[in-house]
Amino acid sequence: MDILKGAGFGLGATALAGGLAGLAVWLFKGNAGIYVGGGLAVLVFGGAWLYCIVERKGWRWLWIGWGTVGLAAAALLLLFNIPGPVQTQVRKVEQLYRLTTITELQSGTGKVRGLIWQGAVELIKPHAPIKFPDGSQDALNFLRPLIGYGPESMYVAYNSFYPAELGHYESRTASPDRSHNETLDSIIITGVLGLAVYLFTFVSFFYWGLRWLGLLKTRGQLWLYIGSMVVSAIVLFFIAWRLEGAYLFAVAIPLGVLVGTMIYITVDAFRAQFTARATNTMQDEQQLSADPQFEIQNRKSKIENPLLHPNTLLIIGLLAGVIVHFVEINFGIAIASTRTMFWTFAGLLVVLGLEWVPNIAPMPGEMVQTPLSEAQIKRRQRTTRARRKQTGLPAWLAAVLALSFLATFLLGTLAFDFINNPERLTSAGEIFANSLTTKYQPEKTKAYGALMIFIFTWALLGVVGLSEFDREGLFAEERGTRWGTAIAVYAVISLMGLLIFGSVLAAHQANLTVAGTKINQTSLESLISGIVGIANQLAALMIRYYSLIFTLMALTGLALLWEEPLPRQVGEIWSPLIFIALLAISIVALITPAGYNLIRADIIYKQGGVFAGSNNANEKQIGIAHYEKALEYAPREDYYNLFLGKAYLELAQGLPAETEPEQRESIFLKTEEILNHARKINPLNTDHSANLARFYKSWAARIASEMQTEGLTAAQQTTLATQYERLLQQAEENYKIALTLSPNNPIIWNELAQLYAIDMGDDLKFRQTISTSLQVDEGFEQTWMLLGDIRSSQGDLPGAVEAYQKSLEITNNCMVRRVLGTLQAQQGLWVDTITSLDEAVEKCPESSELWDIYRVQAIAYYNLGQLEAALQTATLSLQAAPEAQKEAIQQLIAQLQGQAAPTETPQQP
Repeated sequence: MDILKGAGFGLGATALAGGLAGLAVWLFKGNAGIYVGGGLAVLVFGGAWLYCIVERKGWRWLWIGWGTVGLAAAALLLLFNIPGPVQTQVRKVEQLYRLTTITELQSGTGKVRGLIWQGAVELIKPHAPIKFPDGSQDALNFLRPLIGYGPESMYVAYNSFYPAELGHYESRTASPDRSHNETLDSIIITGVLGLAVYLFTFVSFFYWGLRWLGLLKTRGQLWLYIGSMVVSAIVLFFIAWRLEGAYLFAVAIPLGVLVGTMIYITVDAFRAQFTARATNTMQDEQQLSADPQFEIQNRKSKIENPLLHPNTLLIIGLLAGVIVHFVEINFGIAIASTRTMFWTFAGLLVVLGLEWVPNIAPMPGEMVQTPLSEAQIKRRQRTTRARRKQTGLPAWLAAVLALSFLATFLLGTLAFDFINNPERLTSAGEIFANSLTTKYQPEKTKAYGALMIFIFTWALLGVVGLSEFDREGLFAEERGTRWGTAIAVYAVISLMGLLIFGSVLAAHQANLTVAGTKINQTSLESLISGIVGIANQLAALMIRYYSLIFTLMALTGLALLWEEPLPRQVGEIWSPLIFIALLAISIVALITPAGYNLIRADIIYKQGGVFAGSNNANEKQIGIAHYEKALEYAPREDYYNLFLGKAYLELAQGLPAETEPEQRESIFLKTEEILNHARKINPLNTDHSANLARFYKSWAARIASEMQTEGLTAAQQTTLATQYERLLQQAEENYKIALTLSPNNPIIWNELAQLYAIDMGDDLKFRQTISTSLQVDEGFEQTWMLLGDIRSSQGDLPGAVEAYQKSLEITNNCMVRRVLGTLQAQQGLWVDTITSLDEAVEKCPESSELWDIYRVQAIAYYNLGQLEAALQTATLSLQAAPEAQKEAIQQLIAQLQGQAAPTETPQQP
């Protein structure tokens, strides 16, 4: 009967919510129907369940209803992922499309995760040691499967195992720093030992949650629970292995834990229900025969004395939250906020499970204390009066103060997010007011959405928090007075806190504007100093927010501390204050270098990127100064060194031709020093070795241009030639180092091949290298484009055409299509030319080279004897041509009209 009740309630609530949602969508068209329908569905569905939970109605069968809803949702989700008419219809709804691709591992994000997991498995398996740029090897390689590679190490350790196919779905210049699967990440970071700890941590959470819910009491139940998880994981692994591959063990293990937990809960619930029913029925029948009033008393007893943990609902909520988190981190990435949430939930579970928080209001069924004697009452009153003389704050006032400080923190955080100064105002008051009442995108207009967020947050926290205090009995004595005082205290502290902190933020923004108007632009040094100073001042904004956090933490601690009786001796009064002060100093000392300085450095680095990306030499120097300032705060950040070196290199390349060679060379040497330093900090980062190779190649190109300078002596020519050869050798050496670190990176293979072909003129090494690149990834279109370019430059037009066609089979490229048609025209393959260029027009209708495509087509039509078609396409070329080319196209038209045979000159892409 309970099964029918539970299933009926679950399906009925779902059907009613779905019906109301569908009715609203039908009545209200567009987004309004979705919002109204969704709101009604949530209210009806959630309201029905909350009513039963709060009123404790149907607790014997309510879990069956929720299980029914879960099974129905799972079945529906499975149906969405099975190819067929249902999946086809669901995919027509854009918002539901992703729900139909969950099980797909051959396309989209499923394919990306699958490839990352395959590479991660190769990384954690026994393998040859990873080699460093200096030739040394990983000395702990034999221990890596056991202990892992350490925190934040996947980004560099993974490069050697990067699957080339992954570049077809994600950027080839990116290396995964997470597996999107916590099971694999735990092995990579901490090895098999870390995997055991990770699983033990989550299983322990589930174990204690179930134990405190009364679902795990005996050793036999524990072994049944462990067995259900192990068997589920093995079965799921076998299925995944047969369907896709053994690498899916990383999914089978966490799913095994979850499925095993669900199976155990379901089996135990049914077993407990039927066992209890049989036992109770037999006992009730025996007792009823002796006492007819027993049935009424027994029912009343079961209602008034439920055998439940006093924090059952909260424990269930915590379990649900961590289960969802466990699923999320095994298909996504665990970030700081989600890890913080897990450990917060774990702490709450321990506190609630062990009942460390006393219940102020008596729980149902709790024993009522016997009345006290008159002497006991007088003695308690004397103790209470004595404690009141020693107490700094009443309990209710301390709680209200803590709530007020929490509200200040929330409002301050909103202020930190919302207060800005896009108009560059110099009045803090205007900045504060406009931030809450003005919207600047797409145009400036009055908008009160931000203000409503502040008001809603403040009011909701106050209503919920103060009402909860009242429910717990904190306002029991002098209830009206305490309520009024509590509201006043909450309003004054929270709103004054918002006003003070918001004004500080607004004043900081105003000062930034004022500082910008005072920058001394009389010299480049003064300009750079002023702009970097503003960036530094902007980065200092974080200290305001940190100060708010720690100030409120200290005030909250003091408020709760003085809730207890104050120490009688003066020394004892100061001892907690001294402790708090020392703790604050220690926190600042630890956070400044490890957290705050990193944030400041990143803000300054991002400000510098705007200037460093400019082609103007002065602005580039401003960007360089920003990067150098960022490195003052984070000297071990190789990423900043990388971009600093890049900016120096671009500065050297962009200097005017009349720049003294010594000045240019000093910048090149500075660039070399920075890039080598970056690699020294993080030797396994492939980017550093590849960038060094590119740097030496670029320097060699500059030397090559200097070798063309007139008036050089033979000695100078020899010196430059020697330097040129040395730089090319250094470029080659660093490309090889980069390929040792990332052997499956076709971009680096292609760059090395290009070095051999163009700079070093070694055709044999070019062919060997480009062949290796194609073996690594035959589906990389740029490899075929490079091969086509080199063959074309060598006069091998048929070979170039073949390579370009291979490239176009992989990816459409308008430029390649144009060049392909041009090369076919140069060979006199007029039909092929027209076919290729027709495809170019069809696939690249917005191409900036459309005029040239029509021009070559016109020549091809003429050579096939189709004069009218030639004139038509030549006219189209004239219409699409830029002004600089119109005269040449008019000459072509004149030649066609005069029937003079036009020719096609060789062109390169």
